[in-house]
Amino acid sequence: MDCCPNPKRSTTAVPRLPEDAVLEILARVPARSVHRFKCVSQRWCDLIADPVHRKRLPQTLEGFFCSDAENYFYGQFISLPGITAPLLDPSFSFLTKLPGTKNIRLLHSCHGLLLFGHGAGGGLDGKFGYIVCNPATEQWVAVPSAGFPSPKDCEPAYIIFDPAISSHFHLFHFWQIDNEGVIQACTYSSETGVWTDCTSEQMRWQEGGGWKQWLKGAASFMGNTFLNGMLHFIVFHRDMGRYLIAGVGWEGKTCRAISWPDNHCPSSAVFLGQSQGHLYCMSGHQEGQGFYQSAISIWVLQDYDTEEWVLKQNVSFLKLFGQSRCRIHVDYNVVAIHPDCNWVFLVQHRNRKLIAYDMDSKKVHALRTFRHNYGFCTPYVPYYSELSVLADKH
Repeated sequence: MDCCPNPKRSTTAVPRLPEDAVLEILARVPARSVHRFKCVSQRWCDLIADPVHRKRLPQTLEGFFCSDAENYFYGQFISLPGITAPLLDPSFSFLTKLPGTKNIRLLHSCHGLLLFGHGAGGGLDGKFGYIVCNPATEQWVAVPSAGFPSPKDCEPAYIIFDPAISSHFHLFHFWQIDNEGVIQACTYSSETGVWTDCTSEQMRWQEGGGWKQWLKGAASFMGNTFLNGMLHFIVFHRDMGRYLIAGVGWEGKTCRAISWPDNHCPSSAVFLGQSQGHLYCMSGHQEGQGFYQSAISIWVLQDYDTEEWVLKQNVSFLKLFGQSRCRIHVDYNVVAIHPDCNWVFLVQHRNRKLIAYDMDSKKVHALRTFRHNYGFCTPYVPYYSELSVLADKH
């Protein structure tokens, strides 16, 4: 991941293409390649790093916004090795200076946009709702309440944004009562500016296969990722006694259920993500009937249409953390998979360390020690273009 240019490398070895031609080439290659091309020469590195050019170039994971266990909003940013810290304010002072937003909570991120929740009596205009912002441009917009009673109004809620599809964003909100399943779901569109109740359309969703199961199957939602125009969740279906991956369409109008790869084994789901255009999931090998696990299996959905899962590899906790068994959420958490290379990021709670596991070299890299007990790590891929739907800048 260390792609810093070699200052001793001669720039004469690289043909002196016009700057516009180089930028046109770089704009058409994957983000991982753009990052690696910083190594070509100092000239290319400067072109790629120039803030003026960032709007034209694809971006990759730069690091994580982090919080401690006591505060939802902490203001720390951890950059990945070989990546210069982004030009942003991790304390989000441009938001916290707004009236009534001192206790905003970072909920979710997607393609450079962040979703914050703020509570009744302490939010904008004294109401419960959300703030969507782009920290790279310091643009933001307030989104009204979804209409559910506090404090469940801000969880679980997710933002969906893909600039390749639309300049508008969507919010998804699922209202649950304990583990009795989803009883209501709604979506918000920045284009219409209104919330839409999806539950009233459940019959149409049932035809897509899966929505009926979510409503009546005592489902529990864990993890999420956006791929192929759908927001995917890990669902444990108590009636069926197994895990599923449920997908919700861009506007909440379509649904599908994908089988979990190793339901036949004694394991528990620990992570769902996407990398290099593929869906990834990870499960922990359970020891007997207890909560302890000995290893993690990493699966990739090789074919999305046929649901062909391939076991990428198994990795033991002895390899990852130097201990033979662990408990999810107590001893460790998987926080992300790199969207453009084979790196998995985990937090070891005992040592308060953020580590990266390279699936290619099978090496473990310690990235950072947290100053406080771990709260959350939200991955961040910047988006440098301004959006008209976030017009309330500053």
